[in-house]
Amino acid sequence: MKERDALGQPVVPLELLVLGVLRVLGRGMCFDGIYELNGISLDVNRRFFHCFCRAYRTIQFPISCAPPTSKEDIDQVTKVYESLGLPGCIGSTDCVHIHWDRCPAALRSLHVGKEGFPTLSYSVTATHSRRIIAVHGGAKGTTNDKTMSKFDSFLKGICDGSIYGQNQFALKNTVNNDVEVVSGLYLICDGGYHKWRTMQCPVKQTSDPDVCHWSRWLESVRKDIECTFGILKGRFRILKVPCLLQTANEIDNVFYTCCALHNEILRDNNLAFLWEQGVEWDGVDGHHDLCDIDKILHKNTIVNDQMRLVSFRVTRTLDMSDRTGTASFFQRDSDLEVEINDSHFSLQKKLVDHFTKQKRDNLLQWR
Repeated sequence: MKERDALGQPVVPLELLVLGVLRVLGRGMCFDGIYELNGISLDVNRRFFHCFCRAYRTIQFPISCAPPTSKEDIDQVTKVYESLGLPGCIGSTDCVHIHWDRCPAALRSLHVGKEGFPTLSYSVTATHSRRIIAVHGGAKGTTNDKTMSKFDSFLKGICDGSIYGQNQFALKNTVNNDVEVVSGLYLICDGGYHKWRTMQCPVKQTSDPDVCHWSRWLESVRKDIECTFGILKGRFRILKVPCLLQTANEIDNVFYTCCALHNEILRDNNLAFLWEQGVEWDGVDGHHDLCDIDKILHKNTIVNDQMRLVSFRVTRTLDMSDRTGTASFFQRDSDLEVEINDSHFSLQKKLVDHFTKQKRDNLLQWR
């Protein structure tokens, strides 16, 4: 690196500029505050910050946040979910909102959604180790999850089979212990998404105890994407506080940069591979004291009470004796065909049966 520019003046140290960028991302500081730390003018810090985020999004993000493609990488992700009773799952997906404080007044009505203030929405998919593998956005804050999924190339690729369509996984049956090989991986999400085969979500209204336990377990596993959002906003405070950047494209560059840095921190700290080490269930990790047993019994009592309450109040539910069909109160017209797919319920039934079999055989793992 040159020590002087073409005019013979001392050049600005690149290390100080990069440290200034990291301080803005990590602490949400203003550029004049960075000037007080590194002695570099406000305008130089500002211009370098935007150049850094734009280049990082263009060059580094596709490398750091790429979805697994090789068989080894895919197996590494799916084996974690398989140990959790969800074979064939490749990750969790959800949308996160970033507060855009300087949203133009003319665009405010398009960006103020359920949060009550202008936001930009991003569709994020992450593995159980909190590694981000796909990001789409940012969209206007009023855009719901279903609309986001229609434009997310990663979600659409999994849906049409162009991504992970040839990958197979095995599911066990509770009746005759047969093993069925199923093609095509899937994602887990909340109830705000389409009922596609590749988007599995918890069932809210059911009187079947097996489906109830599976839904509660799925909700617990799906917290990995919520934890990813919490870690991301806690690590990069610029995403948590109202963002003072002028344009939506600048916020997009910042969000993609933070996602790439998040994955690199996981890799450098070896936090993305903790699941490979395993847990000693037959040793210290498997021991429980009386307090833990009391908590488990109390939780099971609450679950049973909720199931009895649901079975008493719900009058229109899925026919759980044949969950391959759709709900009776859904009208099968051309509009709903996009949102509801029969294969969603067919795969759901197989996943519930497999989970019930694993649960009865005490083969589920939780860490």
